[in-house]
Amino acid sequence: MVNLEQISNRFIRLEEINNITFKVYDITGYDFNENITLPDEESNIGVYIFTKRISEKREIVMKNGKNEWIFATFHELLYCGKTSEINQRFEGHHKEEKLKGVANSLCIHTCEKEEEITAIEELLLSTHNFRFNELLNDWSTKEEEVIEEP
Repeated sequence: MVNLEQISNRFIRLEEINNITFKVYDITGYDFNENITLPDEESNIGVYIFTKRISEKREIVMKNGKNEWIFATFHELLYCGKTSEINQRFEGHHKEEKLKGVANSLCIHTCEKEEEITAIEELLLSTHNFRFNELLNDWSTKEEEVIEEP
């Protein structure tokens, strides 16, 4: 088992679902040969998103005339799925070959009931562009989507 720690204070929020927040975990170097353990998850049922996290340095011109640098973080949406076994789902994942070396974040939203995860996954796939989802999300007709962390 690989123990993942949440990246401090990092969450992503997708606009169409304002009341759902995904915790972001760093999976840089994860090779899909082991299951993972997520700390502090109350439920093992959830929706997950693999993303490519990109940090960008930006210069901000302040009102006092000084320039400051900030880092904005974006997530390219790669794959969205659902599971009733979060801690058992990722070893040998069927998209492993596409995700290896590309995905460096795993975003998790846990649910109490399995009915919730189906509705959330369908909504996400119908409203966002995930590069590696083929069903319910015809990537060939959509452009790459990148979202910014709030």
